Amino acid sequence: MKKDHETARKFIDETLKLIVEKGGSTDVNLREISKRIGCAHTSAYNYFENYQDLMWSAFEEALKMYAHAITHNLHNRMNGYEYYTCLINNLIHFGLEHPGLYRFISTDPINAKELPDHIITMVVAMKKYVIDVIATLSMGKIDNTEVLNLTDILIAYIDGETTAIVTDRFLPGEDIYTRILSNCIRIFTLFTSTSSNGIDLKMVRKEDLGKDYPELTI
Repeated sequence: MKKDHETARKFIDETLKLIVEKGGSTDVNLREISKRIGCAHTSAYNYFENYQDLMWSAFEEALKMYAHAITHNLHNRMNGYEYYTCLINNLIHFGLEHPGLYRFISTDPINAKELPDHIITMVVAMKKYVIDVIATLSMGKIDNTEVLNLTDILIAYIDGETTAIVTDRFLPGEDIYTRILSNCIRIFTLFTSTSSNGIDLKMVRKEDLGKDYPELTI
């Protein structure tokens, strides 16, 4: 299909705008998208196989925005604590700043069995990036299995807390961000502990790592 066509781009952009405005994708429909563009809803089929194809295209764009947000302000001059806390901050704040897109990516109902291969590849690349960061910062103190376990726990924890934030499931006046960041640091320290002491990220200098931080490419 002609997804690189100017009109196809308008369909994708308007879909994303509606998702942002409505706080998710569940109330978005093709007729409303088409009306805002100023064309018949059947015009979409000149560029997309069906409505779901349009939504997958919008999903891909949302993932690209998420990937860009995850790596914002990260650079190789940072020490371990700076890099880790910046990454966690980025993961948290995408949901805070873009709740509609976060719901679209993370919590809105989708048929996972119908996920296009290229989107699966993007999601895998994003997770691998976090895995590689954890592996780099742990400096060989935990094996590959533990690195995967730590990454899964961190992502699940952050997703759970972020979902609670975007759905207003938290106590008024609670400093959620500080608590999440503190817990993410604690999780890392516990996983890298061989006895009672784990890696103190504040003590990890860039030169101690022996290599550059990984890059995220999707």
